[in-house]
Amino acid sequence: MNVPMGDAFDMSTPDTKVLYMIAMLNELYIGDPGLNLMKELIKARPKYDKGILSLRYLMKRKGLALVKTTNEPRELVDDFNADITDREFARKLVAAREKAPKAVEYLLRLIKKQVFE
Repeated sequence: MNVPMGDAFDMSTPDTKVLYMIAMLNELYIGDPGLNLMKELIKARPKYDKGILSLRYLMKRKGLALVKTTNEPRELVDDFNADITDREFARKLVAAREKAPKAVEYLLRLIKKQVFE
């Protein structure tokens, strides 16, 4: 019986490092879905920027973007979806955490609502 790694993981008490590694291994090497696992990691640890950056990277590899609820400009979400470098987005995320926490909250809400097939 072949069970994907993410299905055998207890999501009620997620360990950040293990969840991160399973998501990355699934997406990059095994071919099993890992985006939902990364989303669960972000839900459990919303201040873990590496999780947000990795989700962005994995989504970019698949040509996916966060779905906005309105057409209004939302700089951090637009930057998440933009073709800027990971380093540049990381700088903007850190700056937003410091100066615009509502922008980060909006980004996190959209990540939590994102549906991955």
